[in-house]
Amino acid sequence: MDNTEKIVDRRQLFKDLFSFVGNKVADYASKKVERVMPKGDYLRPPGAVEETEFLSLCTRCDECIKACPAKAIRRSNGLTDVAVGTPVIVPKESPCVLCNGLLCIAACKEGALKPVEHVNKVRMGVAEINQSRCLAWGVWVAGFANMPAIP
Repeated sequence: MDNTEKIVDRRQLFKDLFSFVGNKVADYASKKVERVMPKGDYLRPPGAVEETEFLSLCTRCDECIKACPAKAIRRSNGLTDVAVGTPVIVPKESPCVLCNGLLCIAACKEGALKPVEHVNKVRMGVAEINQSRCLAWGVWVAGFANMPAIP
């Protein structure tokens, strides 16, 4: 074996090692983003891009927060991590009213909030019915169970 062969092998070893470590770091980072703020506790402002892209684009400038006339958008106060300081809406505390002109989107210069065609096109969250706690659900289901069959 001559020296050039050892150098090539060593070089390849380090390439593979850095590639492996880089992939592990990327996997860890993407999983960490999901753990930072579990989905469901908060909503992003109208027009928000996908979460990982949002976190990379948002500079935490607070312009969307300042522009919100309903004061629905506030800074995330998570424990620590990449999502701290990003804009969130907690509907139970102060819901978004989809104001005229969607001022928060216009205030975002970084592109974390993308313009939408119409207010009806805004998709901020999915409502779910907790059937065990919803009185109306039980009445609705019972009403259909007692209906006569349609001939």
